[in-house]
Amino acid sequence: MSFVFPSTCPKRYLATFDTTTKGLRAYHDFLSQFHVEAVGMESTGVYWRLVWHALCDDFELILAQPAHMKAIPGQKTDKKDAHWIAKLTRIGLLPRSFVPDETIQELRELTRQRKQYNIGTFLISLLRQSKKC
Repeated sequence: MSFVFPSTCPKRYLATFDTTTKGLRAYHDFLSQFHVEAVGMESTGVYWRLVWHALCDDFELILAQPAHMKAIPGQKTDKKDAHWIAKLTRIGLLPRSFVPDETIQELRELTRQRKQYNIGTFLISLLRQSKKC
């Protein structure tokens, strides 16, 4: 869900997009249509990564931790969260989280995969040893 506050007018727009390739392209086009420069988003699971990669070349991206967003007054809903994040982004008050560059992200992913591979190899060797007994 995305709220857009175009810098040229006070009107706001709300739209929802899928995290499919088609949906992310539509989101990119939606933001471009309103000449958006900065996009704020909450880091939820791994979904933010898809949006990040789809938009990183053309927009300033700001990632906020969900823990920082819990301070939002009132009940949390997706619509209220999107509106609040858009407001904070527009006035430059959305707290930024560190997002490493793409090279570091790739290295981290390789490290995670290697660790999983090592654990898998270790478990296979344990299983083989237990069958020998």
